[in-house]
Amino acid sequence: MRRLARNVLLFAAAVAALQGVVGHKVPKEIGRFDRALSRPMDIVYFCDSTNFAYAREDADKRRMSRVLQDRLPDREVFALDHGAFNMRMYLALCRYMVRRGRKPDLLIVPVNMRSFSPGWDRRPDWQFERELFLLRHPRLRCFFKPLAVFKAVPTNEISMDDYQRTAVYCGDELVGTVAQFDLAEAAGTTLTEEQIRKTLIFHYMYSLKRDHRLLRAMREIVDTLRPIGAKVIFYATPLPVDTGENYLPGRFRKAVAANVEIVKSTLREKDAALLDLTQQVPADCFSWTLYPDEHLNQRGKAVVADRLAEAVRAANDPP
Repeated sequence: MRRLARNVLLFAAAVAALQGVVGHKVPKEIGRFDRALSRPMDIVYFCDSTNFAYAREDADKRRMSRVLQDRLPDREVFALDHGAFNMRMYLALCRYMVRRGRKPDLLIVPVNMRSFSPGWDRRPDWQFERELFLLRHPRLRCFFKPLAVFKAVPTNEISMDDYQRTAVYCGDELVGTVAQFDLAEAAGTTLTEEQIRKTLIFHYMYSLKRDHRLLRAMREIVDTLRPIGAKVIFYATPLPVDTGENYLPGRFRKAVAANVEIVKSTLREKDAALLDLTQQVPADCFSWTLYPDEHLNQRGKAVVADRLAEAVRAANDPP
């Protein structure tokens, strides 16, 4: 019996040691952030795919953050991006940074209005459960896999069935479910006019509510950074409003403006502001090919980089 107990303990110790070696690997974005936190930080730029998307015909295919760096030669811009990152991830990164005792001079946080839609906020593979856990519990990084196996950490926060059943609204009107509107996996290289119209409704025509969890996360970002005195620039990414008006005339701009105003008022409650670029970029500055989204070509990225550079300089000006 003693031999059995000893062997079990030795086996458990070996498994723990192996997990410590194998399980310590983290997603590359978190690894990059860890390395960046080891040195003084100037400007930290969190972002989603709007940072790295480009048009095939672009001569300049650099990330938006690199274009911004050119506009700010006396500053260092560290960018951390990943497709579908959202305000919950940005909040977790901010809290992790503060716990590590790091204070950037300035933080840039995008507010992608599509992220509030069910197609982004509720999409199962965009919940980033693993990344959120690793940022919240860095000492348990080695044990995420076994903890996940035994359901001790949240995974599959939203099932695909639940996602497909999620309601889709156009304003306050219920128009269907995600299963009827999500064309992300659409076959072929073209969509019909009606499919594009449905995509625009799905992505942008919701009526934003003040209790949305991403708005709560945005408020918490302000609360997290305020004690350390870090400045933050929130900016709403450009949207394909000209295209939207073509398919939903008289409604698209109005819906976008109403939702942006909710974001602005939410930030005003925290004595913060939003740089609204949603309607600042014309249709020929976008790079989308299948359905309308927020991806920009080199001309669009130049516009955004110019506006962000202006905002950074203004943030550094004495009051």
